[in-house]
Amino acid sequence: MKRPLDRVWNIVLTGYPRSGKTVLARRLVSSVRNIVRLSTEDVRHMLFHEPYPSRDEELVLKLTLLMRDCLLRMGTTVVIDSTAHTNRLRTRLLTTAEKASSVLVVVDADRNLLTKRGSAVGRPCITVRWDRFWEKPKTKHKMIRVKSNTHSDLEIAVNKLIRRLKLRRSMKTAQ
Repeated sequence: MKRPLDRVWNIVLTGYPRSGKTVLARRLVSSVRNIVRLSTEDVRHMLFHEPYPSRDEELVLKLTLLMRDCLLRMGTTVVIDSTAHTNRLRTRLLTTAEKASSVLVVVDADRNLLTKRGSAVGRPCITVRWDRFWEKPKTKHKMIRVKSNTHSDLEIAVNKLIRRLKLRRSMKTAQ
């Protein structure tokens, strides 16, 4: 008997720097079939070898969206790993003409922990700096909030997303 086609998702992770978005995205990719991670930070680094904001953030975004749409068209679920600090940017990342369902995943971590994580990489004031730019997430799309204070929180978040989005586990993690 043939299985129905799996739903294709456009998953957008948003959260403060050092909140655990990249760890969550990588764990999803290693746990789920037919999913890839796109990172605006990786695209920015590849093009300009510069931190945010680079000399051309619009180009970074457009290339990320082009890759996403190509992958969605091929039937591949995409997880976009991006701080996405404004609702306008989140909307652009969530909106696609491709036949895919979109979901915004808000990755939250304790503020003191964010400061500690920032200090570990030489950026102790990162949370305070991002407070000026951060907009409270609002969207017409499905939204899921997850905690990322501990490794256990991230495992719970991966399992929650797999369950809520009805994603299929990869063979190596299904056993």
